[in-house]
Amino acid sequence: MRLSFLKFDIHIRTTRPWAFSVNDMHHGGTGFVALAAAASTLLDGAFASPDNKIPEQWRKSIPEAWDHTMARSYLGSGLNISGTSNWALDQIMDGQGTINICLRWGANKALTRDNRESFEVVYKQSFQVWLKWLPGWDNFPFDSVDIKTAHWAVGDRALIEGPTSGFEVHAGSKDDEGRPTCNPGCSRELHQDGDYSECPGGADNRFHQFILLNPAWGEFNMGAASSFGVDLSLHGW
Repeated sequence: MRLSFLKFDIHIRTTRPWAFSVNDMHHGGTGFVALAAAASTLLDGAFASPDNKIPEQWRKSIPEAWDHTMARSYLGSGLNISGTSNWALDQIMDGQGTINICLRWGANKALTRDNRESFEVVYKQSFQVWLKWLPGWDNFPFDSVDIKTAHWAVGDRALIEGPTSGFEVHAGSKDDEGRPTCNPGCSRELHQDGDYSECPGGADNRFHQFILLNPAWGEFNMGAASSFGVDLSLHGW
């Protein structure tokens, strides 16, 4: 699956240390590590308990990744887990169990309905690799988490094919690098104060993060991610 590389990025980078009364999270403890490790053992639909020990092949690398993440937070270097309040868990809490997504089509070719829907499915499946472990874990307050496609951004409205009911279409709006983007007034990253007065539809129409399908990667099948969004190669789509 093209988004499988996001699995551990989501585990390690989209979690803040305040979560749901997990006391040892504040000190880089094993609660979250065990959760990430258990999810990593998924194979052919087999589920492992999040209380299982870290599998042998991850016993060194997962704690190292967690310790490095916490060290960056303590030292305040760059974007770190205490430097923003818009990580995935923040977004889940803000959306009362729903993360609203802005999907950005960076190509100048048509965005077919099949392409659009297949990407939405793959991204949601990738996210659920992590989210499926949260219900029932350390007082997590929701039985499930929904990933909702709230917006699609395109360079020209004529590029988007098929029905567009159920989401907003943003056409012509560009970021600083000239790539299609959703209305900045609806971005939670930019409006963590809750002021969505510049968002048509107000707070109900906000988005928590974006996914950009970016042709700038060329034929490299790769990407980058942070709290506010994911930048993925358009290659193959």
